Amino acid sequence: MTIIGNTNLRPAVLPPNALTVTRGNLSVVGSTNYPRQVLNSLSPEKFDLSVEDNNGGIIWAERQIAIGKKASLVIEPTSLLDITGQIKNIPAVSVNSNTINSATNSILISNNSGNVGNTTGIYNDVSNCLIIGNNDIFSGDKSIIIGESNVTGLNGGCDINCAKQVLVIGETNNLKNEVNTLVVGKTNLIDSSGNNTDDNGNLIFGDNNIYKSKTDTGENNFILGSQNYLIDSEYSIISGN
Repeated sequence: MTIIGNTNLRPAVLPPNALTVTRGNLSVVGSTNYPRQVLNSLSPEKFDLSVEDNNGGIIWAERQIAIGKKASLVIEPTSLLDITGQIKNIPAVSVNSNTINSATNSILISNNSGNVGNTTGIYNDVSNCLIIGNNDIFSGDKSIIIGESNVTGLNGGCDINCAKQVLVIGETNNLKNEVNTLVVGKTNLIDSSGNNTDDNGNLIFGDNNIYKSKTDTGENNFILGSQNYLIDSEYSIISGN
């Protein structure tokens, strides 16, 4: 079905879609803004269109837009733009999702504590992601974590392969099994003992961090800041007091 904003400009060939809106814009509104018109303010040339094609192509949602699959039978978006990234190997933006089992090359933002990654032993279901929030449990690798009181690695329930090559920025984070990881912040607990961190290391900046390493493995670590503690390590450097 095609909805045409101007019946005098009916296309010669109708597109093979279930629904197409053309020659006009789409507004999704309640009763208050129902009479408002959505107009094109940008030149069509900016979109590589002809100068005559100057009407249409805009969707205005008065309140919220939701994209992506949901576990519940009821769809209740929690953000202005609620894009749920729950599919491995497909980039997405996820806002305010409590549980994310799979995500790749995605941005995950949450005000709520929740689980990021599969906690049943599959460590790479969340990878190459930017995670922003507090009190999250992260079970993945090759990601950036920004926030406070987050838990990563073995503490999150995944196997010994997870939590590698991670950038962690924040305070009071609990990190276990970190390998080739950069930690920036204070009052973080980093424990890479008792796992397969041989011939690897971590870089830690900040104050009042506690780092427990693994002895007799050739592990290389660098710690910079004040009131930091290093327990069991080889070939490591501590700069500060």
